[in-house]
Amino acid sequence: MNRKIFIFSLIIFFLLPNLSACNSASNGPEKTLWGTWKFVDNQNGSNEYFFDLEFQEDGSLVLAGDDQNNEFVVIAPGRLKISKGEESEVVNYEIADDILTLYFESGTNQYKRITQATAVAQLPTNNAAPEDSTLTPGPLPTLSPATPTTGVPTENPPTETPETLEPEETAKQIPDTGSSFTREIDGMVMMYIPEGSFLMGSTNNDSSAFTHEKPRHKVYLDAFWMDAYEVSNDMFLKFVESTGYQTLAEEQGYSYMYNSSSTWTAFDGVNWRHPMGDDSTYQNSLPVTHVNKYEAQAYCAWVGGRLPTEAEWEKAARGDDGRIYPWGNSFDSAKVHNNSSGGPISIYASTGGASPYGIYNLAGNVFEWTNDWYDANYYEYSPYDNPQGPSGGEWIAVRGGGWKSSNRFVRTSHRDISTPDAMNYVMGFRCVMDP
Repeated sequence: MNRKIFIFSLIIFFLLPNLSACNSASNGPEKTLWGTWKFVDNQNGSNEYFFDLEFQEDGSLVLAGDDQNNEFVVIAPGRLKISKGEESEVVNYEIADDILTLYFESGTNQYKRITQATAVAQLPTNNAAPEDSTLTPGPLPTLSPATPTTGVPTENPPTETPETLEPEETAKQIPDTGSSFTREIDGMVMMYIPEGSFLMGSTNNDSSAFTHEKPRHKVYLDAFWMDAYEVSNDMFLKFVESTGYQTLAEEQGYSYMYNSSSTWTAFDGVNWRHPMGDDSTYQNSLPVTHVNKYEAQAYCAWVGGRLPTEAEWEKAARGDDGRIYPWGNSFDSAKVHNNSSGGPISIYASTGGASPYGIYNLAGNVFEWTNDWYDANYYEYSPYDNPQGPSGGEWIAVRGGGWKSSNRFVRTSHRDISTPDAMNYVMGFRCVMDP
């Protein structure tokens, strides 16, 4: 959706959750408050005039100025879907000290609360889908702002030192050099991740964390192997040549990329073989893209593996010491490919900052599919032993951020979402195998 569709309001008024206290799953859906928000700051460089937007207590919409016919729907704590006709975009939002921040592709908009009504309503229950059934073409493009403009912070570090496990709680020490083997079928190197517990998610006073990253909780996982790199184009080609597999993008004749207005748009002739347009040709060592979850699953099954769970992905990225980024607790632009407008880079590039287990590009480059359905409140009730995600839903949890993502969205605990049949040029995957 064109960015101008979204930044039209001087006062933006809609149903939002009160993020100061998140109810547990046992207490039912989180209550929300009507609120009136006055535009105060714009960090995306636009000079667009801002109209007034106001929700009445009966749910009706009042818009001062030209009617833009936009619909605002809270789909989960911290998640807002903005629609106009058949176009829609999902953005992250936060409320802190009566300041509402919306995170768009090219920056942020901020609004100050000026009134607060007494009427309350409830969010949809766990796994609730947006009010329409239109599938989004990609994994929340608005969560990955392009290179920040002046005044947009590129990093928002947590306010506390990450919590660590006590030595006696660690089930097994990580080998000094790590164990690895190379899969004969596709040439992928796999790294061993030992069984044991780790701390998953973010603490309540972590200023970088979104609500659905909380609470931090301990998880135990059996040992597993994970691909050291994202699956590349030349590896995917071996799969296609061996099986005759055809992706949905190839069958339909199109896939999704951003247009000049940073709107997800279907482009004819785009698929994994032509990832940046029908006149482009894939490069062997770049991560394969334009592959949906089902196609990623088919590849992993072909090599004798599967997609990782969210918990497996996060442990592989942060180890058992709760680190913020795969390489440590301080952002290092030399170890991650993000804040870019040029597309993904080779899976073997030196910017792929290794995790404690020797796994690369778990931050940036391309988003990665997991096997888990998404529930914003899943951490409230997930099991301790080998969590497999919710039993169903409308969205799939995706991880790692991508080449367009800002620093905040390449943290090891950050969660993102996509519909399972989404295909675009910011999404890739890697596989895991059981010992």
